[in-house]
Amino acid sequence: MKKELRFLPEYNNFGIEKTELAYEAAPVITLSDECYKELGLNRPPKDAPKVAFLMGQDGDFNTIDKPYAHALTLAGLNIVAVGYAHCEKQMSGCHALLLPGGAFISPAQYYMEGDPAAANGETSFRAEAYRRCFHQATIMGIPVLGICAGMQMIFCELGCRMTSSLKDFLGDKVEHKTTAHEAHEIDIIPGSLLHELTRARKLTVNSRHNEGIVETNNLVVINALAADGCPEALEVAEDGANILGVQWHPEDYVMKGDKKHFAIYRWLAQKARETQAFNRA
Repeated sequence: MKKELRFLPEYNNFGIEKTELAYEAAPVITLSDECYKELGLNRPPKDAPKVAFLMGQDGDFNTIDKPYAHALTLAGLNIVAVGYAHCEKQMSGCHALLLPGGAFISPAQYYMEGDPAAANGETSFRAEAYRRCFHQATIMGIPVLGICAGMQMIFCELGCRMTSSLKDFLGDKVEHKTTAHEAHEIDIIPGSLLHELTRARKLTVNSRHNEGIVETNNLVVINALAADGCPEALEVAEDGANILGVQWHPEDYVMKGDKKHFAIYRWLAQKARETQAFNRA
């Protein structure tokens, strides 16, 4: 069963009604011609690599925000929109995974001991889909990019821990929850993957999160830090893992033509092409 996202002017994004997914085993969901027209971009060729994108939620719709669709399309990737109920099956045939930002209840075990969220005990259906998609990607051996909450889900699943309030944990030196397009600078670690991609030692980023990772382990490599010590970018330490997370939203900068932020999406596209070529060999 094939379905298409449509443009939702009320949300300025692309979506599909949740009820359309409720009784389908695993529909293949792509962007419609209307979506590409709204983006002002051509649909990538049919044989271009496919990226699985775990959708967000707006009202009665599962959605993809326009900046994500713009950045991924500009990078030459065909987008396969993934819902929550049958996400593993919907990822079949994909060459990369993007786990986006969003607001939802994360697993209690992700938080530092003593954090109020650690006593919650609840986990949202959406959070479970993030976990399932990430583990399916590791089984498939495809590259993964996590944005904001997507980064938190990936690396807490790998044993890192976060706080539900960066302000309480790290103080107010950096404002992490703001709608400003330019919130604060980050320091990029020399020799890291992010340094290799951006060729920069500092980068100005946006910042939309109260929560954040504050404890890492030897499975991961810190790629960038905010001035208060909050990790802003992480990668998996194992060579060839091809798993990267950033705490901000580079796609917003891509919409404005920023090449350094676009390098993150170009990395995902290049790794997807390598995966596709390997699978064909």
